[in-house]
This record gives sequence, C-alpha cells and structure tokens, in this order.
Amino acid sequence: YREVRALAAGGDLARLEARLAADPAGAFTEKVLNALGYRALYGERDVARAVRLFELATRTFPESGNVWDSLGEALAERGDVAAASASYERSLALAPDNDNARRQLARLRAR
Repeated sequence: YREVRALAAGGDLARLEARLAADPAGAFTEKVLNALGYRALYGERDVARAVRLFELATRTFPESGNVWDSLGEALAERGDVAAASASYERSLALAPDNDNARRQLARLRAR
C-alpha cells in the first residue's frame, strides 16, 4: 500500500498503472484507488491528479458505479459539467440505487 500511495502522491500515474497491470489482485483494490483519488481531491486540493486517479479507477473497475460517481465529483470540482454529468449518468446506469449520483446529476442540470 505504501508503494501505491507514493506513486499516486508523486503523480507517477504511468508507473501506477503499470504496477496495477502487473498485479491486478494486489493492493490496487477499488477502495484503495478511490481513497487515493479523494485524498488528492480534498486532502491536497489537486483536482487534476484526482481526476487522473479516478479515471484510472474507472478503467480498472469499469463496472463499478462507485468509481464513476467519484470521477463525476472530481470533474464537477474541475468545472467540467458535461463530463461530470456523463460520469454520474454512467454511475446510475451501473448502480440505479445511487442516490448521491442522482442528486449530483440534478444539481448539475439545474446550473
């Protein structure tokens, strides 16, 4: 986990992705990638890195409504309403009971 955190914190997402490909069942669980994205987004206020981490999470766990919801949140923080909306829509397609995605999508559409 420390290696994963160090790679994410250093912004070396290419190495992080290569490490993930080499050991998909290792420390790169959906929960870990999501936590790293939120650490970048809110802990470090590095929206660009958070978006990249959440994009990596969606490529790694494409059937997870949760990671698409997280990506939507980061994209909304970046101000990309169209991309955030698309991400929340994907989240809802995968997890129709995701109330957060539904609320955030309504909020974005009301802008």
